[in-house]
Amino acid sequence: MRLARALLFQQRYAEALGEFRQLPQGGGWQAAIALWQLGRKQEAKEALDAIVRSFDDEDSASTRAMFLAAEGKRASALEAIRASIRMGESTSHFHHSAYNIAAAFAQLGDTAEAVRWLRKTADEGMPAYELFLKDPFLNKIRADSGFQQFMAEQKALWERHRQVI
Repeated sequence: MRLARALLFQQRYAEALGEFRQLPQGGGWQAAIALWQLGRKQEAKEALDAIVRSFDDEDSASTRAMFLAAEGKRASALEAIRASIRMGESTSHFHHSAYNIAAAFAQLGDTAEAVRWLRKTADEGMPAYELFLKDPFLNKIRADSGFQQFMAEQKALWERHRQVI
């Protein structure tokens, strides 16, 4: 799972999907993201729907929000965001959902909310500078000064951590 997730975060989607497919649950919502990024959007939605039929949680709801936002379905995306928050904000790994929520807000063009959720993501256990730097789901907000400030902060933190290693 860790290798598959690392490949996903590196935008090596085909490799990530191959690794996810070797796992017992097939990678779940993360495999759906890989499919989406590979341009296999219908297959991604169908895979996510299959996951939700057996187990709907904050991660699948936040992934659904990303897909809906990317399709311009604002009201449905916001409802999926609210569902994700209701289901899991108090869980220890909510930073994955928080990131998906940030990506959904970025797709909706709501930069302030996207940056707020990116900060939550980083502060609560997922300071993934290189993911934030390259993820296509964040492309719509890259020119925003608030996003650029956040990224400058994340880069400084990332560089400090690299020096320690």
